[in-house]
Amino acid sequence: MNKHKHRRWWIALALLAALCLSAAAAYSGLILPNAPSLQMRRGLQQLEEAAAGGGTEALEETLAAMSDDTLLCTIAEAAEEDPSTLVFFTPATLERIAPKITPDQLGEIVGDNTMPVSYRTFLLETVFYVQGGKTSLASVDTNYTGTLMEMVEKDEITDDNVLEYVLSYLPWNDGTAELERLLEERSD
Repeated sequence: MNKHKHRRWWIALALLAALCLSAAAAYSGLILPNAPSLQMRRGLQQLEEAAAGGGTEALEETLAAMSDDTLLCTIAEAAEEDPSTLVFFTPATLERIAPKITPDQLGEIVGDNTMPVSYRTFLLETVFYVQGGKTSLASVDTNYTGTLMEMVEKDEITDDNVLEYVLSYLPWNDGTAELERLLEERSD
């Protein structure tokens, strides 16, 4: 009997470990930055130090060495400081960030009024570029457009600039009377 108790305990422990490992493997998403993390300017400081110490090559090496989460936070920091610098981040964002942003995360990004408008629209644009196969918005996964459509219908996007940008990415079809009404109300 005692052997069976120990065996059951080890089996239960093994199952728990397997469950934990599978949950960790299933989570491969990005951690979105928040407004307080931007105040530290850690990512921008790393890039400034690299640029001062070694020029363009050191800057690119530093950017490549950043984790995806740090890179995403650095993009937000740059957008807050000087939106014109976002062009520098485009290749890394297209390759490393945009493919990993889920539809729910895109909704969080678009709806987060604590983040700069340029950050939100930059990520919206790069995600749709990557998800659309670089050719057509029509090929964007409907989970992305559905998430944004739902946010628009519920009037969850409070910034008019972001709303206008989102509306330009949504597929317009016959069932858009509510969207047109909202657009007309907001344009006043």
